[in-house]
Order: sequence, then C-alpha cells, then structure tokens
Amino acid sequence: MIPSGSTRPGCSPLHPGYEQFKARHPTIDSYRDLPGGWNKASHQLVPADIRAAADPGAAVNHLLQNYACIGVQELYPLSLRLITTLAGAPRTPHVFKRVNTPTEETAVSLTQAHKALIRERNALDIAIYDALATRFRAIAPGLTRYLDIVDPLPSDPV
Repeated sequence: MIPSGSTRPGCSPLHPGYEQFKARHPTIDSYRDLPGGWNKASHQLVPADIRAAADPGAAVNHLLQNYACIGVQELYPLSLRLITTLAGAPRTPHVFKRVNTPTEETAVSLTQAHKALIRERNALDIAIYDALATRFRAIAPGLTRYLDIVDPLPSDPV
C-alpha cells in the first residue's frame, strides 16, 4: 500500500472508476486508513494463522515451501521470463507504460510520519518483500545466464 510514485493510486483517468475513487478517498489519509487495505500481498499468499501471528520468518518460509516461482516487480522482465520459461512458453514483456501524469489533484507528498505509519501497518508485506527481493536480486545474474542458455532471447534486428 505504499505509493511507489508521486501520484495517488486510483486518481488518474487511466484507472477505471477514478471519479468514484476520488469521491470516496479525497485525501491520501482516507486511502491509507482504509480498513483491510494493509498487508495485501500476504493476505493473498500466506495462510491466516501465519498472518495473525505476524511472523515474517514463517511467512517467508511458507512462500518458499509452497510457490514454484516468486518474481519481483522491479525485476519484472526477468521475473516474467522465468515464469513463462518454467511454463514452457518463454517470452519477454512488451513495454506498456501506464504512468499517471502528476497534477495538483493527484500529487502526493508523504511526510516521514505518513511513511512510518504505512510501513507499520504493512510490516508483514514489507518483511516478505525485503526477504524475497534480496534473494531474487542475488540470483538474477546467474538466472539470466541460465535463461540465455536454455532459451536465448531473439537478437534485435539491426
């Protein structure tokens, strides 16, 4: 739930239903305080008992034991290439930018207090991300070399 850009989530004409979203959440605080809006990744990936215990180690272990592939958003091209290769249909992503253009209406300036509260409320998701992203970054160079051997990317035409 930590906005990654400088614009409010859902407040762009690119987002379906953005007018209704803006009406329901006129400020970043109203969005941030939305019940059930915290730890969304762990809610989808981790059993309720582990979430209730808020045990990052158990959550990471559950993911490592139960999922064949976990990607990282910042390494999306490699993550997509890995999962599609494992599925037997290798491919690389096509660039499709959906970027909000900052406007006065959508701009967000998070204070350190906002960031601290968001991090506190999403502590399990952040711990999972930190653990898995660190692992994925560590294997990324070797994984790229392996994928280049088993399924080389087509050369760009000159």
